[in-house]
Amino acid sequence: MNTINQQVGLDIAEKIFYSEENGSPYDRGGADSYYHRGFDPHWWPLGTGHGTRVNQQDMTEYELAAYHAGFTDNEKAGYFK
Repeated sequence: MNTINQQVGLDIAEKIFYSEENGSPYDRGGADSYYHRGFDPHWWPLGTGHGTRVNQQDMTEYELAAYHAGFTDNEKAGYFK
């Protein structure tokens, strides 16, 4: 795979998993931090509480990185309920 294709793939992954869309890994990481629920990687492909929850053991490296980023970004911002 050439560098351009690798970057396009990364760009798509970032748009999907670093999305703030309800249920995304990034969204769930931020929400867990906001509500003081602790670090528990997961996400909901159909939106929070809809469909099947994807737990840490079934997450890809991009999904885990997005969850971590959402959690960390909120911790740094200090935005808590």
